[in-house]
Amino acid sequence: MVSTRSRPVSSTNRFYVAIVLLALMILPGTVATVNVALAAERDFPPQAAMQARAAPNTINLFVGFRPGAAYDLYARLTARYMLRFLPGHPAFLVENKPENALDTARRIYKSAPDGATLAALIPALYMAQLSAKSDIGFDLAKLSWIGSPTKSHYLLYMSTKAPYKTMRDIRDASTPPLCGAGTETTTGYYLPKLFEETLGTKFNIRMGFEEGPDTDAAVERGEVQCRALTIDGFFSHEPYPSWIKNNVVRIVLQTGAKRDARLPNVPTIYEVMDEFKTSASNRSLVKLVLASSDLAALSSPLPAWRRTASKYSAMPTIGP
Repeated sequence: MVSTRSRPVSSTNRFYVAIVLLALMILPGTVATVNVALAAERDFPPQAAMQARAAPNTINLFVGFRPGAAYDLYARLTARYMLRFLPGHPAFLVENKPENALDTARRIYKSAPDGATLAALIPALYMAQLSAKSDIGFDLAKLSWIGSPTKSHYLLYMSTKAPYKTMRDIRDASTPPLCGAGTETTTGYYLPKLFEETLGTKFNIRMGFEEGPDTDAAVERGEVQCRALTIDGFFSHEPYPSWIKNNVVRIVLQTGAKRDARLPNVPTIYEVMDEFKTSASNRSLVKLVLASSDLAALSSPLPAWRRTASKYSAMPTIGP
């Protein structure tokens, strides 16, 4: 585990607690099982008692990725701006521990709701909770969502050495493309599975890559041919700009309702669903799964801050 510490230049407000993505549970037209996540809240101490607590000396931020990964960059950028709103000039300790996303959620869930611990969680954890057949070790409804450092749709890139130029090529192919992924909670896994279910495409998926850069390196070596990730992540750092310049990969699909300005010639999943005449039920499934695009979040145990959330409504939205 790698820990780094920083202190604020200025601060005014005590606002933190965890960040998780349950806003999606209000989506209309989704399956009834979504309500599973709307569990009862904890009993909270009186607001006066919360205010009486001394401001913590250290704010801990759990990041389940190595330093320099996209989620680590999002977390550090958020921390830099949040420091302006924390009284007492506490240190902000970012703890990097590359691990399964479920383990990061379990760590923050077990933390005391003292307002001094946060976690940067991947958006799709609600899918893991909704589909779990047993106790998953956390309940997202009992975490407090602070905000989203970025809201990004997704893309599917394909090596230009592979013969697939469109989603129709993939659907009609006798041999499915081989995509790389980490675990079942990562976009590299569940997005190709979503495409299979709703577009009739087929993918082979090689799992077990620790992080996105490991999958990218496998693409460069020719071991796998494709990967799904966020559009913002793709345009945020190398090797992707160089890949596009040198024609290493092509983008074959994006998941927003409208084409991203950076991908004007890449069809959206909704355009492809129209082309393939995807059923209404499968369109609802797409809506449910892709809701994570709007939920990328920072979270912590849910204390009494929810009662006074409107007090902090002026906190600025942090972007990449």
